[in-house]
Amino acid sequence: MLVKNHMKRVMIADDDLDDQMLVQEVIQEIDPRIEILIMPDGVKLMHTLQSFAHPDLLLLDLNMPFKNGMDCLAEIKADPGMKDIPVVVLSTSKSVRDVEQSFALGAHLFLTKPNTYEELRKMIGSLLHIKWEKFRSMLHKRHFMRIATEGSIEIPEEV
Repeated sequence: MLVKNHMKRVMIADDDLDDQMLVQEVIQEIDPRIEILIMPDGVKLMHTLQSFAHPDLLLLDLNMPFKNGMDCLAEIKADPGMKDIPVVVLSTSKSVRDVEQSFALGAHLFLTKPNTYEELRKMIGSLLHIKWEKFRSMLHKRHFMRIATEGSIEIPEEV
């Protein structure tokens, strides 16, 4: 099933090789035309973002070596050249503090990594269909928190 949108490049920032492989496999299964860049740590992520073209979507893990996801998120959103990159925190954390801090720093979504391949496929499929330029302005903070705590994404059709 090819994605009907403008998504051309997705960046995955995660130090877990299994998670990298699974997310990459799911994206390629959904739409093999999407270029996937994998960053194994926060330092490489920031270097790549500052040196090369930006992704259409960044999937960001919080627990990475050398520079964690929160620090990367803060730098991305403070930089005028990067602040508009859609960032989805994809983490094992279910901490309300992590969710709130991620949103305060400018994350578009906070999602807990699912337990099954099918749940991951459904989640990534939903993310690849979002029109990110409309997304943030359309959803109320309460909706963001429900998505983060329940782990399901039900995006209104208009985004």
